[in-house]
Order: sequence, then structure tokens, then C-alpha cells
Amino acid sequence: MNKILAIIMVLTLFLYGCASDAPENNSNNGNSAEEISGISLLNEITATMENGLNAEYSVTYEMDYGEEKADITLYMKDGKIRTDAIAQGIESRSYFTGNAATICTKQNDKFSCLKVTSDEETYNPADINLSFTEYEEEIASENEQFKIYRDGTITVSGNVAKCYAFEYGTAVKERTCLSKEGILLYHKYTEGTETSEFTAKSYSTKVSDSVFELPAGAEIIDMNDQIASMQSQYGGDSESMNELAECYSDCESSGGSDEEKQECYMSC
Repeated sequence: MNKILAIIMVLTLFLYGCASDAPENNSNNGNSAEEISGISLLNEITATMENGLNAEYSVTYEMDYGEEKADITLYMKDGKIRTDAIAQGIESRSYFTGNAATICTKQNDKFSCLKVTSDEETYNPADINLSFTEYEEEIASENEQFKIYRDGTITVSGNVAKCYAFEYGTAVKERTCLSKEGILLYHKYTEGTETSEFTAKSYSTKVSDSVFELPAGAEIIDMNDQIASMQSQYGGDSESMNELAECYSDCESSGGSDEEKQECYMSC
């Protein structure tokens, strides 16, 4: 059941208003007055989420993975995306605007950014393919352990969201709640004793263009030359490049000095 969580995280990506604004539930507990097929529900969910692909909005999630917690804010407008995250005391921002992707990390009250540009747009919502093949197969096989149903509504930060539930037997349950614009406002995944949950602390359908400007005074490092050099060195091997990207990301968020980070980069 992790697939739909991954899809939703991509759409809201990757993947946190008052913290005391607890969601109000109105759950059907699987007993919907309206009989509707699982495929029809999947189509309904897909259509709702597709509406959100090109929506203008900002949403701040409080994410709780049990032992770990984090706050993430997502801004979307006219194909531009910005995500802000605060985890383990480290603040980071990611920008996807036009043909540029920029990741910024705050150290000692100052942002440093890694920027990559390409000949094509870095992100286009229309390119996202929403696929629920796994669930279609479960429904087609008439697996009695699998259930999908409408699960009432939830009020989050003053916004009413329509909820859907997915179940595998008694051990796994996933609840997803979407705003009328198709934006995720609440999600809870339970498997046995493990639970992950995130809730929209704030939600707005208006976003200022200024939020997509890079932090004032930030040091911006153009990574195109370094990437070209790495591609030449590793022959464009995607797995090696992914390992390098992960290593660079770890270096950037390490909290060390500029000299220590540069040394870390070299070790990658």
C-alpha cells in the first residue's frame, strides 16, 4: 500500500495555520450509503488529483513518522514549485522554476544554494502519469482482503476534504483526504503497529510570485560544470550519478563549515 503514498508525495512531493488546529473527522468506517465500484472510485480519485496538478496553492504539512517529525511547506503556481523543509534542526528549500532546479540549505543564518539548469523545463505537472494499476489488479482479482471505499470527510485548517480509504485485511489501512481543488490535506498510513501521518497545518489557494525568488544574499553555486565533469567521468551511468547526488546532498546538509563541505564533496 506504499504506492499511493509515494504518488501523493510526488504530487505534493517529495513527499507540513496553527498546530493546534486538529482535524475534525466524519468517517463512514467503510459503510457508504452509495454503492460504487472500486474502479469508479479509483477514477474519481485520479480525476480529483489531476485537477490539483495545475492548481495554485500553498500548504504546510506537519509530518509524523513516529520517531521522526518534520514540517514541510509546498508552493505551486503556473508550473513553478518550491518546497521548504525543517527536519532535525536543518532548514532547506528546493526551487523548480522553468529550466532551473535549485536546492538551498541554511547554515549559520545564511543560505547556500546548488543550482542546475537544463535545456528543457525541470518540471511540468502535465507530464505526471497517475497510475493505480496495482489497485486495479486487486479489484479485478476480487481479492477479499482488499477494500477501497469513501471514508467520509475531514475538516483541516478550516477546509473540508473528501476522504478515501484503502485496506488490506485488518493490518493495513491508508486514509487519504483531498481538498475540492485536488490537494492532499490529510494522510494516514497504518501497518500493524507502525503509523505515519501528516496533516495540513495551513492551506491557501493564493500564492505570491515572490515566493519563487531565491533567498536574498544566498551563495549560489552553479553545478552544471561539475555535473558535466561527473557525467564524463562516469559515462553518464544513472546509478552512479544518483549515488553522487545523494552524497552531495548529505554533504550539503551535514552542518559543517564551507571548507568541511568542500572536503566532503571531494570525497564523493
